[in-house]
Amino acid sequence: FGQSEKPVFFTADSAEFDQPTEIAVYSGNARAWQDDNYVRGDKITIRQNEGQFAAEGNVQSVAYNAKVTQKNASIPVFASSASMNYHRDTRLLQYRTGVDIRQGTDRITAESADVYLNENNEVARTVAETNVVVTQPGRRGSGDWLQYTAENETAILRGNPAKVDDEISGSSQSAQLTVHMRDKRVVSEGRSKSTAVRNRSVYKVQGK
Repeated sequence: FGQSEKPVFFTADSAEFDQPTEIAVYSGNARAWQDDNYVRGDKITIRQNEGQFAAEGNVQSVAYNAKVTQKNASIPVFASSASMNYHRDTRLLQYRTGVDIRQGTDRITAESADVYLNENNEVARTVAETNVVVTQPGRRGSGDWLQYTAENETAILRGNPAKVDDEISGSSQSAQLTVHMRDKRVVSEGRSKSTAVRNRSVYKVQGK
């Protein structure tokens, strides 16, 4: 929750507080919110001294905003997973197991995702691993690893091979693909000469 001057509210079926260690545990339909941002889960644990916030079980969150360069706006990012951990000092959000991250019509699913926030608590970079799928209207990419950078709205997708299928432009596959999220470009690049994966592209020819 980025607005430090504003209160954060909690609700749950039960709560336990350890004053000396400054640890609070909220259990059963736990929910924390500040303005329109929220985190919910079966259990939420706050470790104030360590600057850690953890949610477990059926986690859903709208805990940060991301800039959209071309629209010059902030759009909420919705995320769900089995667990979530936030580290205050590193501004790192860690989602684990069954991760589903959505921003507008863009979507990333994976088994784990680390979301790095900038000093304004906006998304700077997202790294997703294992069974990674990124989708946009008319386009789908898949691989083993993905890094999304918010500043230039590009996603580097790696796999054996990484693949991108576009309903209009065709398909591409390579050890590494750079996906430009806004202008529909895909750049193929093998990671090394020793890789067994070859670059392959299939283009669709549009009739007049």
